Amino acid sequence: MRKIFLISSDFIQYSDKNHCYDFIEKIVDSKNKIIFYSRTKDKINTCEFIQLKTKYPSDIALLTRQELKNYLTDKDKSLFVVIGVKDQDFYLANHNKLLQIVPTWYKSNIDARSLKYGITINNFEQLYAFCETIYNQNYWYSSNKLDDSTYIFSLSDARSKRCSQSAEEKEVIEIFHDILKNGELNFYTIFYYHFLSSISNNQALFNDINIWGIFPSSSGGLNKEMYDFKEQVRYFMNGREPQKTNEVYWKYPNILIRHTPTTKSHHDKDYERIEYGATKHLNTIHLNPYYDLKKLRGKNVCIFDDYLTHGNSFECARNLLKAAGVNKIIFVTLGTFNKNYQFQNYQLSGNIFSPNYNYKLINRFIIDKNSFKINKQAKDEVENLHHIFNL
Repeated sequence: MRKIFLISSDFIQYSDKNHCYDFIEKIVDSKNKIIFYSRTKDKINTCEFIQLKTKYPSDIALLTRQELKNYLTDKDKSLFVVIGVKDQDFYLANHNKLLQIVPTWYKSNIDARSLKYGITINNFEQLYAFCETIYNQNYWYSSNKLDDSTYIFSLSDARSKRCSQSAEEKEVIEIFHDILKNGELNFYTIFYYHFLSSISNNQALFNDINIWGIFPSSSGGLNKEMYDFKEQVRYFMNGREPQKTNEVYWKYPNILIRHTPTTKSHHDKDYERIEYGATKHLNTIHLNPYYDLKKLRGKNVCIFDDYLTHGNSFECARNLLKAAGVNKIIFVTLGTFNKNYQFQNYQLSGNIFSPNYNYKLINRFIIDKNSFKINKQAKDEVENLHHIFNL
């Protein structure tokens, strides 16, 4: 998805000129557009900006902030990304639910809100890689809609050993796995940018989400990388302050609590997963009492998890959330193993906001893996990440 970059006029002032013009040329050559904006006309009516506009007449526009505000009114917000470091840039991004890129080379000129909430970029190489990643990501690898307003999306094909179409795709998929399962963060930037792009490029799908959460690990903890990602998404989509996992108390606690550790699912055999279904998680998970029935009834919830196998973790979450009166649920995973999905309905009784609830299986049936829409162009996008980041 090609983008329109909304760039504050001081980008040129505080950037190395050669790198700056090289970046602008690359962005335009990649069929993106740029809108330079400032508070008043005089800041964008200089020779420098007029020359750029003359050089790229159909790809660069010069607007005041008020003109830009009017321009954005009826536009598809997934097309835009903000580059800037001032409070005004923060408000522009926040009001329109846009990603904000914050170049750290502005140093002392960066306002506190932008530094705290934006996506910090340390150099032009990193900036261009992020931009490349944003418009590289256009497709979910796997998607499906269940019959109760539940949606399931996976970004990639997790079967790296058997089904990778190239050595490059295989390496990137294994990098993602090492980040989520082993905490290896050498290439965290790739994971973070790709996952973040999937939300930014699909704003219409996520625009009405009220509550964001992640599925707890088997130990009962929360994966820090996934939690921080969820918080960043929640911030730019809902405009609320992100919380860091090293804080003792979280203002927006995770919606799911694993009260008792359980065995890691990938240690279980496939037939065992099918046999126990969601019960392994229902035995050990409840809803966070911070989100009572009043806060959940009629709301829309998005849950992130690492991988989709048979859907047991999602079915646990789905049954708990539906019992609390949640309207729409979106489940998003980084990868899927392309197995049949076990749809399971449970009758829940007792307090679902504590471990003291009971469940009874009403019915379950298999949703054939072939009913999931598969888009193999997503495999090309994962492969492209190898080239974007020069792995």
